[in-house]
Amino acid sequence: KHLEIVFNRLNEYGLHINLSKSVFGAEQLEFLGYLITPEGSCPLPEKVRVITEYKLPETIQDLRRFLCMLNFYRRYLKNAAENQAILHDYLKGAKKKDTRKILWTPEAQEKFELCKQDLADATMLGYPNPDFVLSLAVDASDFAIGSVVQQYEEHGWKPIAFYSKKLNTAQKAYSTYDRELLGIYESVRKFKHLL
Repeated sequence: KHLEIVFNRLNEYGLHINLSKSVFGAEQLEFLGYLITPEGSCPLPEKVRVITEYKLPETIQDLRRFLCMLNFYRRYLKNAAENQAILHDYLKGAKKKDTRKILWTPEAQEKFELCKQDLADATMLGYPNPDFVLSLAVDASDFAIGSVVQQYEEHGWKPIAFYSKKLNTAQKAYSTYDRELLGIYESVRKFKHLL
């Protein structure tokens, strides 16, 4: 029945599919770096392994490469902006292919390892269902804002997506109340298609 709906919609808009590149009746599917299942999506385990085994970058260029790989899966990461802030500080003023060596501080090394661990621990994200109660939980710290869209299913709350953003210098000077309001505002803008 679902296939019939999809094929009718494709036909209605004059779209064609290549059957040799299509998969039907599969329980799960690897697609564009994600594992897609009936319950939700998550990063592909082999891609996660590559990132979690990444050695401490020696140069700015290596760090930029690591952060690009990590941020591909950003929507699965809680507090990504806050955890990556110190790493992004190394990129300030650097050119794209900057080969300068990085002088790592113990705190920055700890955050580097934490970022890898966060990806390894990333939870499966569910699909929005209009029959379930939806919630937006927002938080703000001195350095970043973050939120999660989640829905209440049979066994409790299941995340749909995470969002976080590093605060700029002016925003860091906001009161706690104003940072929380900023978090709500930015999160509603980010997830307006779901809310």
